[in-house]
Amino acid sequence: MMRLSARFRKFACEISPPKLMPDLAEFMTVKEAAQELGFSVRGIQNLVKKSKLEAVLFGRMYLVSRKSVKEYLDQTRGMSKNDPTRGKQPKAQ
Repeated sequence: MMRLSARFRKFACEISPPKLMPDLAEFMTVKEAAQELGFSVRGIQNLVKKSKLEAVLFGRMYLVSRKSVKEYLDQTRGMSKNDPTRGKQPKAQ
């Protein structure tokens, strides 16, 4: 039987468990979200970066939550794509 060094055992214990694959019915690709919202792929990536849309990094690609896309559409309905207040939460009074 092969003995493992203390250094290797420490490394093996630090490895995180593999991530489970998300339910794909709840997510769409960045390209699909861009078509749905009328933005470019880079624009969707910026919205994800600014936390305007919820997304999961799966491998090298983002999967955008369908729920967050629908909420963003509802929130920005009737606004111009270039409106500076687009995507901001309305202030409670």
